[in-house]
Amino acid sequence: MKKIVFITDFFLSDLPFGGGAEFNDEELTTQIEKSGVSVHKVRSRDLNIEFLKQLNEEVGIVLSNFTHLGEECKNYIEFNLNYIIYEHDHKYIIGRDPSKFVGFRAPNDSKINQNLYKNALAVFCQTDYHASILYRNLEIDNIYVTKCSFWSDDDFNVIQGLIDNDKEDVYSILSTSNANKNTQSTIKYCEKKNKNYELIADKDYYSFLKKLSKNNKFIFLPTTPETLSRVCVEARMLGCGVTTNSLVGCKYEKWFSLKGKELIAYLREQKAKVVQNLLNLFTGSGSDLKYVPLKKLSIVVPVYNDESHIKNALNDLLAQTYSNIEIIVVNDGSSDQTEKVCLEYQKKYNQIKYFSKKNGGTGSALNFGFKNATGFYGTWASSDDRRSPKCYDKLIKSISPDKELAFSAYYSERFRLNWRSYFPKDDEMFINQQGFVSPEVKASGQVYIVKNWIELNYNNCHSGVCFLFTMSLKRRCGEYLELPGEDYHMAVKMAMNTKENEVVYIDEVLGVHGYNPTSLTSENVRCVLEAEAFTKQMIVDWKNNK
Repeated sequence: MKKIVFITDFFLSDLPFGGGAEFNDEELTTQIEKSGVSVHKVRSRDLNIEFLKQLNEEVGIVLSNFTHLGEECKNYIEFNLNYIIYEHDHKYIIGRDPSKFVGFRAPNDSKINQNLYKNALAVFCQTDYHASILYRNLEIDNIYVTKCSFWSDDDFNVIQGLIDNDKEDVYSILSTSNANKNTQSTIKYCEKKNKNYELIADKDYYSFLKKLSKNNKFIFLPTTPETLSRVCVEARMLGCGVTTNSLVGCKYEKWFSLKGKELIAYLREQKAKVVQNLLNLFTGSGSDLKYVPLKKLSIVVPVYNDESHIKNALNDLLAQTYSNIEIIVVNDGSSDQTEKVCLEYQKKYNQIKYFSKKNGGTGSALNFGFKNATGFYGTWASSDDRRSPKCYDKLIKSISPDKELAFSAYYSERFRLNWRSYFPKDDEMFINQQGFVSPEVKASGQVYIVKNWIELNYNNCHSGVCFLFTMSLKRRCGEYLELPGEDYHMAVKMAMNTKENEVVYIDEVLGVHGYNPTSLTSENVRCVLEAEAFTKQMIVDWKNNK
């Protein structure tokens, strides 16, 4: 690779103070040039087809910020040139703000530049958090993660010289009129918590760093996703503690636990690694920065004449924080507007797969759905139940890496009580045969690995509404009974087929068991008796054969 054409909306020299992307790109291009590759900088608004047609395969294109780039130029680059996208702020979404959408999943009519991203040699993201948001929207396999941003050697030297400054017990707050940075709410937070704080800002970058270094804490509570947040990393390099929320990409990185000179050393080394990986991708040499998506979760949703609940159910599933999901909706012969609603959602969201079949009951719909599942993990969701956004994220984390089946506590809408199978009592695990507990008694969040879950289910069904299993376990257990009560039977059967009959239980309310007075089990509670009988006999036989 002899030459890189670096395309962006603004270079650092174009702006009076510069932003994070411009600072990053300035040092990135400097490091590329130091590696012996020449860099030709072009503003996206100045790019034209005549210039692009002069380029050949020995020239690589790096697209940074490109909102000013014309469609004709985008198309030419996509089909004719080798290019890498250095992603800063979600330019695959109209408005570049994924927080406007449930689960950061934009509907298809709010996505742009999809093929440009898909056909790039690589799309570089700055953190795994950044990459996970991009993946849940585009599901492309060419994502790479830099795990850093870029600072110059002069910047690092200045920061290192400020590390040992005496620090006051004060929170620094970024003073800015940018509403996304949430300065006013951060002030209110500190005042409510009786925390001393200081608003800091300075047009001169090094003067700003000096102010930041004088306080021992930095607090940053943005309202939109920060792909990395350079200022949070700068605070850590200066030796400050950082308080932030779930929208900041760097907080999820292992290296963010470093601070001071250790963090500076890591970032110096990483920027050299990123440049080498970027150049390697242009020459076909590969890269060790490839993003590995989370293992896919298949969620089967059987639905029958439930037009009034299905929207809420699908919105809950789309809002899940777990980034790699497929939602398999099986319409079991509905005669109302269920199909219309489901088809509208399928058109909007790539995660939703819709199937329609003749009415055969919930068990039949589940068997149909799981035959079309492609995930590593599996679960199913009744259309009249609700789930918290972190439901499946927490269940999957609880069974990784070597468990196969997990359940959690839930709230019963009908009885207005929490169902908690296990919880701490007198410093021990209490086995709650009857299940129900007042919601006034807060769940502990404790995660248990239990071996008596099968016996616990003899008198009452404890499977609930929040559960998850590996698909390998599901395949070993075969199909659901095509009888009401199929969930109870399958849950117990799965527990019998796990290693050492171990089940993970989370004492946290992760969902709501909705009450639908027109459902089959509500109108006829005795309809489950046959499946219950099968299940109880299965438990007796299992105990006798132990």
